Amino acid sequence: MGKNALVSSGGGMACAYGVGVGEAVQELSPDFLQDSVFVGSSGSTGMLAYYTANRRKYSRAADIFRPIRHIWEDLLSTPKFISFLRLQKIIDIDYLIDEVFRGQEPLNVEDYHDSPIECFIAATDVKTGLPRHFSNRCRADIFEVLRASSAIPIVYGKEVAIEDSTYIDGGIAAGLDVNVRFAREHGAGKILAIDNSNGGWASLALMHWYAARVNQVLRKTVREYCKDPCPLPPEDPSVFLLKPSQKLPCSTLGHTREAIHETIEMGRADVINNPRLREFLLGTAA
Repeated sequence: MGKNALVSSGGGMACAYGVGVGEAVQELSPDFLQDSVFVGSSGSTGMLAYYTANRRKYSRAADIFRPIRHIWEDLLSTPKFISFLRLQKIIDIDYLIDEVFRGQEPLNVEDYHDSPIECFIAATDVKTGLPRHFSNRCRADIFEVLRASSAIPIVYGKEVAIEDSTYIDGGIAAGLDVNVRFAREHGAGKILAIDNSNGGWASLALMHWYAARVNQVLRKTVREYCKDPCPLPPEDPSVFLLKPSQKLPCSTLGHTREAIHETIEMGRADVINNPRLREFLLGTAA
């Protein structure tokens, strides 16, 4: 049988799509992700962490997603988070973690660790070029884990130390295919996989430039990422792959409030208007 799982790709600000997907899934089938497995990388991890924490206390989508929407629509649509005037830190992940997640809309760490959901957040190990999935069942500092998973090279420009290694953006080593396989290995029988990708040539050009300046093993991982930034899992009837029905309003670095709101609403609509997905959610677990 196995548990149900929600697996979400990276994609920077395009991960607002996954916010709408998660909200609609919770509305349509509150039990689908009750005692489940979450796996995510990069821009999707904040949504998964708050969903995990809030699910301990709430079942209504409106209650679970109120702080998530507030973060995306109000707190990330500001130059404090993304500004092309800061060439050394175009994306200020420190603002996201230290001011937003810790302060303005604080993540409840105790509820995150004690949630019925098992949540895994992926980061890329700089020394090995391999992904590491941090579970909410371990006691690694969740804020540093979130910082590491979202540490996009060049536009954030930092590596994040956790325990005995340093990490960067989880989406580089842990694409959607890797995270689906990881969910399967950790007890998932039925998986909803969200493809948030909406990259472009500019971001890939920067990553090629970055690859030439890192150690050999990480260089190999980055170059594999550049070949296919969001590799999809193989076809499997127990995996429902949800891709945006049209081009997303948000790009990787797009952050206007209007574009974020439209991207969230597209995620909602793509769930509500998809009869195959509704059947998948409301059916019995695989």
